Amino acid sequence: MNDPQPLTDAEWQELSDLPEVQEGFGIGLSMPIEGVDGPLQEIAYACKFDFSPQMMPGYGGEVYLLFGDSLEPMVFIRNTDGKLKAA
Repeated sequence: MNDPQPLTDAEWQELSDLPEVQEGFGIGLSMPIEGVDGPLQEIAYACKFDFSPQMMPGYGGEVYLLFGDSLEPMVFIRNTDGKLKAA
């Protein structure tokens, strides 16, 4: 069974640095969104899963799910050079 795993501080920072996440959560805006004034891990929930190619044909590696106040998560995987990208 593939249980969700918590993110490290470095992984939270890596997610926070992605333009899609900054835009979606209002990170780094000159006029912050009301109620969004802390680190990403204080305003969102995230977990990761490790997939093998047998579990997810065509991809083997970490899959990250990031939830804010929406029920639809942002999904990220690692590209061939190890950087996170939107799936």
